[in-house]
Amino acid sequence: MLLLLVRYLDFTSNIVRGIAVARNDGARPSLYQEAASGLIAGVATAYLRIPFDIICLHRQVKSMGPIAQWSIRKLSVLKILRAGGPLLKRNAGLGMGMVAAYNPSVHYLIETHGFSEQAAKCGAEAISAFSAAACAQLAHHASSFSSVRQTLNSRGPLAFFEGFSGLFSRTLPTVVLFWASLDVVQGNFQPPTEV
Repeated sequence: MLLLLVRYLDFTSNIVRGIAVARNDGARPSLYQEAASGLIAGVATAYLRIPFDIICLHRQVKSMGPIAQWSIRKLSVLKILRAGGPLLKRNAGLGMGMVAAYNPSVHYLIETHGFSEQAAKCGAEAISAFSAAACAQLAHHASSFSSVRQTLNSRGPLAFFEGFSGLFSRTLPTVVLFWASLDVVQGNFQPPTEV
């Protein structure tokens, strides 16, 4: 399942990135365009992942016993999808932050600081994980403009980052695994070069 999601996220973001490159007359996409491709890929992947999450939830509940099974039967699919809204927002934020930060970070580390390609990818994975966690944390609070304003007025701007360290520590391995898997998948699907 992970490789399917990796391939789908990569495919979706590459389509949007290709449109951005065409509009820029062949130049690299800007950070805004990278963020847009990440957001679109994150939302698309989050929606693709819902059936897998529901199947996993169903299997977990099935193993819990009759009381849990009775409570899950009362939920309709529509209620489950409605309850998945925060998950969708978080996954969209993760995808946006992850994809938006990776490529610009790789290019910046290679061109500005002279990193090797492998070292730049490792650094970009950490930057990408930080950006993904930040976007997911902000997406969690962004249910409406009025709720954002209310949180800002009552608790200040640092309220948006409560629990960030825990989210980052959970996000970092996932993002590193994603980019490493993507490198493996892209390496296996490259056409052979003629000598």
